[in-house]
Amino acid sequence: MRSAISNLVDIEIRKLVKQGWIDFPSQIDGLHVASRMQDSEVSFPHESYDLELGNEETSGLWVKWRVSQILRLMKHNDLKLLWEVGSGHGNVAIPLQQENVAVIGIEPLFNGAAITSKNGVRTYLGTLESLNLPSNSISAIGAFDVLEHIEKPEVLLSEIYRVLKPGGLLLVSVPAHQWLFSDFDKSIGHYRRYSRKVLSQSINESGFLNTKTEFMFSIFVLPALILRKFPFLLGRNHNSKETIRSCNIQSKAVNALKPILIPLLKLERLIRLPFGLSLFSVSKK
Repeated sequence: MRSAISNLVDIEIRKLVKQGWIDFPSQIDGLHVASRMQDSEVSFPHESYDLELGNEETSGLWVKWRVSQILRLMKHNDLKLLWEVGSGHGNVAIPLQQENVAVIGIEPLFNGAAITSKNGVRTYLGTLESLNLPSNSISAIGAFDVLEHIEKPEVLLSEIYRVLKPGGLLLVSVPAHQWLFSDFDKSIGHYRRYSRKVLSQSINESGFLNTKTEFMFSIFVLPALILRKFPFLLGRNHNSKETIRSCNIQSKAVNALKPILIPLLKLERLIRLPFGLSLFSVSKK
């Protein structure tokens, strides 16, 4: 599996180099450094990524279920390689590669990029803009829980549009419903949460044909109201460390309830309720 994925990545890089792209050499623990940013320049708590702990979240229900959605779309479109913008510490990239999908990660936070790289994913430290990829050169790009961390997401969407091939696929997930915005969002650097209309409009205005936008994790809306929104309305103002601690506790509870939650998530996929904790969109250039 590893060699097949490596071959796909090597073919992708060689193809770009033939188009005039200058690759960035492997430096620290296999990490390719395109640019360095201060942690304070990234709207996400860098302390979420611990090099010693690595990534312990990839087996969690939330991660696995979202990856299953991405995997279905990749297979449906006969895509075997995905560039992931804002790959974090590998919540999408690592489990996707375990399913034989090659991923090339782009992450501005050093610790996140280093963890992903150590798990065998070719990872570039920096932003998509800093890579200066050729125009019309990439078949598929994912941005999973990224747009909400960017003050002006249209800048990133414009760059994604530039580098995607005509007919290329853009996969996006974002947190849903501004009325759920709370100290949880503030503490991890969210500028906003999205409605279906706002997300589709934002993507369409960048030139894409937004072919599908749907809600995910509808079963978690009520718990989010109870555990996040109501305490926030009553004055709670968690910082990032407190949020990370509470999320870890909640994740353990969710994983313990897998036998109950998985059938509910499968039912949700069939019913397609008009609300959810996340939005997932598929768009083409």
